[in-house]
Amino acid sequence: MTYTTILAKLGITVFASFPLLFTPTIREEELVDTVIVPVVASTTSPVVAKKIKKSNIIQEDCLKYKELIASYDWPYEIAMKVCSGESGGNPGAINWADKHKNSRGEIICVSSRGLFQIACFYPNKLGYEYDDLLIPSKNIEMAYKIWQTQGWCPWSVYKNTDECG
Repeated sequence: MTYTTILAKLGITVFASFPLLFTPTIREEELVDTVIVPVVASTTSPVVAKKIKKSNIIQEDCLKYKELIASYDWPYEIAMKVCSGESGGNPGAINWADKHKNSRGEIICVSSRGLFQIACFYPNKLGYEYDDLLIPSKNIEMAYKIWQTQGWCPWSVYKNTDECG
């Protein structure tokens, strides 16, 4: 079964001409059961999920990092689902469509990278190197540090209107 077929069975419309990998929305009230979906996708053949009915999905590739993700004191299930939604478990995932702006609206950097699709301005802000974004252990560590100060709101796949506004 192809990833397109699997996603279609979940009610996801797939478009292969966009530069993103996977962008479902996760709401806390939908985090009940886990559906493991093997997805064969890479940054060379990107997939965009425009509509998702089941958002409680953990990509099989994210399971490779479950022990590392679980080693941090944060909601493990949500972290796994954010990882899945942001990168599909691909540590080399790069979203070139993310243009990050400063308070004056000027673009300061372009891209989000790695398992948790960390925005390009965070490494410097958190004391890391830019290349660390593509190292799974460091990407997860940065994600944890971001979560500690901002919760899940920086991740576009996590939408909880009570928490993120």
